[in-house]
Amino acid sequence: APKSPRPRNEKGEIYLRKNEPAKAAAEFEASLALAPKQPALYGILAGTYFRSGNPDKAREAAKRAGKEFPKTAIEPEILADLAAAEKDLAGALKQMKEAVKREPKNPLLVQKTGAIQMARKEFGAAAGEFRKAIEMAPKAIPPRMGLASALEAQKKPKEAVAVYREILKIQPEYAPVLNNLAYLLAEQGENLKEAEEMIERARKQAPKDPSLMDTAGWVAYKRGEYPSAVSLLDEAARQAPNNPTLQYHLGMASLKAGKKEEARAALKKALDLSKDFPESAKAKSALAELR
Repeated sequence: APKSPRPRNEKGEIYLRKNEPAKAAAEFEASLALAPKQPALYGILAGTYFRSGNPDKAREAAKRAGKEFPKTAIEPEILADLAAAEKDLAGALKQMKEAVKREPKNPLLVQKTGAIQMARKEFGAAAGEFRKAIEMAPKAIPPRMGLASALEAQKKPKEAVAVYREILKIQPEYAPVLNNLAYLLAEQGENLKEAEEMIERARKQAPKDPSLMDTAGWVAYKRGEYPSAVSLLDEAARQAPNNPTLQYHLGMASLKAGKKEEARAALKKALDLSKDFPESAKAKSALAELR
């Protein structure tokens, strides 16, 4: 009886978890020698070679996949993933479009095209791809998340809010959406009570998550509950000290709570971390007023 490739695959996964990609690649190669018709494994192998610092071997694995599964999207999809990992976004987009040409009804490939366009800051085009993927897979959450992000990037918060609300109809307690929606509502200064309820639902699932604490603190700030905002944001900033937006939020809440020194320190740290984060202009303005 032919040998099963499964033990080799499992061994390879163990080596990957131990961060030993060269040994993992050897196991995956042995598995493919036993059973070459394992489409997903070629992508894993290519990624493993890439991790071990061997991009040429990674591309060779993609080409082998193409020979084993001709006329499918597997080769261009793997090549697109490799190009994206190398920050060659133009190359990644070209390969992913070739993948979609071969499998036009595959929503995952259309969604991945949108993700590459997001990385290229082509937000309108990305939104179009995510909408196509949603039409193909109406219950899938990732393309809807992508669409909401694209709309936020296009400064269309009300449309993004509508998309997040659609996701909650599919998965009512999905923490990332509860968080994003609460934050958007807070930023708009609308439905602050609803924003508070949403972020509390998210925090029940992960009470110590700094990004959820940040949103809870910012909602409290927008509601005028400054001591509570400072408490939440201070704890979040301790856990995620290198997030400039979080430092900005802490600075603004500290300012409103009458803690000028703490406000100055947080705003300065935000700008030291990044000169061009989304709220940098507001941070500079607030810091100038404190001087």
